[in-house]
Amino acid sequence: MFIRQHVKTMAPSLALCFAVTILASMTAHCAEQQAELATSELSCEYATNPLGVDTPRPRFGWLLKSEQRAQLQSAYRVLVATSEKQLQANVGDKWDSGKVNSEQSVNVDYQGKALTSGETCYWKVKVWPALSKVEGDKQGQPSTWSKPGSFEMGLMKQSDWKGQWIGIAAANRSPLLCCHRRRCGSLERRRLRQRSRRIDAGIQARRLLHIRCRVGAI
Repeated sequence: MFIRQHVKTMAPSLALCFAVTILASMTAHCAEQQAELATSELSCEYATNPLGVDTPRPRFGWLLKSEQRAQLQSAYRVLVATSEKQLQANVGDKWDSGKVNSEQSVNVDYQGKALTSGETCYWKVKVWPALSKVEGDKQGQPSTWSKPGSFEMGLMKQSDWKGQWIGIAAANRSPLLCCHRRRCGSLERRRLRQRSRRIDAGIQARRLLHIRCRVGAI
């Protein structure tokens, strides 16, 4: 009789402990499924912060990091701005891709406003992780924004290339100057040939010394 009463008294406590254990297990499972992804090593045209980009639609890429295994990206958002201040304010005045449902993390084409020659732009990205198929392929919470990257455009049009040949006009050339150049050039070539002979002689001497040492060792 005493045992039955004791069991009846403990039954609610055991049920509560069991429920708390199940809830904790489910919470841990959900937290694992929604493990946050992080982005790193941003690249533009396969380079880090490149200069002289020569395509009107640069391609972006990034690497994914997570403390959990087998984490996948399900969506991304890219911001491209004309200044670091705009980018920090999350304003993509050149391009805001919006949330794009895609696993793509390489060769993401720029699709914003036209880029001009010599223009410098700043960009960043954030991603959404994909949950397991048991959860119906739902998306988890987005990552924080990545560290900013940058790229600088090259000269895109033929008219952007402006310059002139460096040299002395034919009318201003002096015979004495030309003679001096030929003489200096011949002297420089002579010095180079002499240095080459000395280097070659030194190499041959080291080879002979190496051979003699080997013969002496035998």
